[in-house]
Amino acid sequence: MRLLPILVAVLIFFQFLGTYKGLRVLLVGLGGAWLIGYLWARFLARGLRLRRELRFGWVQVGDWMVERFNLRNDSRLPALWVGVVDHSTLPDYQGSRAVGVSSRGSIWWFKETVCTLRGLFTLGPVTLRTGDPFGLYSVTLEYPTSIPLLVMPPIVPLPALEVAAGGRAREGRTNILDTPSVGY
Repeated sequence: MRLLPILVAVLIFFQFLGTYKGLRVLLVGLGGAWLIGYLWARFLARGLRLRRELRFGWVQVGDWMVERFNLRNDSRLPALWVGVVDHSTLPDYQGSRAVGVSSRGSIWWFKETVCTLRGLFTLGPVTLRTGDPFGLYSVTLEYPTSIPLLVMPPIVPLPALEVAAGGRAREGRTNILDTPSVGY
């Protein structure tokens, strides 16, 4: 939308040449949209906050991993659309989504996945993308922090070992004297 400032400048120039009412309406409309879009994007850039929480820092292969996201808008204007782009390294996991948040409001959501591969992975970083309702300005907010997640191999139950009760002679252990001797 680099054309809009040039168009507004041209309309201002023609306004000085003559006072045509149609040009004045067009100047006020385009200039007002340009100013409102700029202020809306500035308010959103200062007011949006994202928080992600993970209950445990490790899981086993086959377990469910649940993560909670909280997007808060502290500005006076609503965020009509916010694209949350997740850059996590966990296989088959994508925490990205698009949401809207009211003014001075917040939204919570959960993301669940089954961990299928063992290893050390990171959840995050996250990029927020939003803008004004006219599409004139876009805002990109980077959240570079990441949460480490360790996916351990599954624990397999071992069969029970039966050991003879102790305390009696010759039970629960072998005795070298009980073995038959080999003659020479």
